Amino acid sequence: MARFLQRINFPQAIAEVTLIVFGIVAAFAVQAWWEEKKDRDTELTYLINLQQDFTANRENFAESLDSISMVMENINTIFSILADSNADGLPDTFSATLGRAYFVYTT
Repeated sequence: MARFLQRINFPQAIAEVTLIVFGIVAAFAVQAWWEEKKDRDTELTYLINLQQDFTANRENFAESLDSISMVMENINTIFSILADSNADGLPDTFSATLGRAYFVYTT
């Protein structure tokens, strides 16, 4: 065993072990960088999708507000017509239904 240890070039062996350890550490660093890059790409995709969803929701909300405004204008028109005309000819249930519809849209 002593002869075997005498034949080993220790500076070369230390250099080779150091090179192997450095290679392993570098491989782990590259793998960690790659995983982080994939995570950032996934996050960017999610953020872009969220932005598109928010834009679509904002447009849908604006359309809904326009529809509700139109309904409110129509209800106000109906009530102004009813107030100006003779309401005695209308059935009470019709007037009550319109009143409930008006209450629902104003709250």
